[in-house]
Amino acid sequence: MLRKYLCVGALICVIAWPVIWPATTAAASNLFGQPCGQGGTSSVVCNTPASSNPVAGPNGIIVKVTRIVAVFGGAIAVIMMIVGGIMYVLSAGDANKVNTAKDTILYAAVGLLIIALAQAIVVFVVDRI
Repeated sequence: MLRKYLCVGALICVIAWPVIWPATTAAASNLFGQPCGQGGTSSVVCNTPASSNPVAGPNGIIVKVTRIVAVFGGAIAVIMMIVGGIMYVLSAGDANKVNTAKDTILYAAVGLLIIALAQAIVVFVVDRI
């Protein structure tokens, strides 16, 4: 039962991630909604990133590579979930095939959770550099 709730929670997190992500990467603005650098605002009010390192910066190579790997890994995990579902439907009641299908779906869901957490860790670390 706990495993079912964990899988559903992980799936919700993975589905919600694209919705939450753009809000966290929006352009910095001051308290009045003006973009930083306009209207005489200072960087103290705007809280803009201090470095623009091309390797480890917010749009650096590390972040770009991890995003590409995450997209491919996520696509593979979703395909494996579909394959597991097809295996489950075609198992015809065979206990071994049912367990294999359930394990495939579970491992794909865990993989998606790991991908989402890895993305969060990379963004957290890169923002602190």
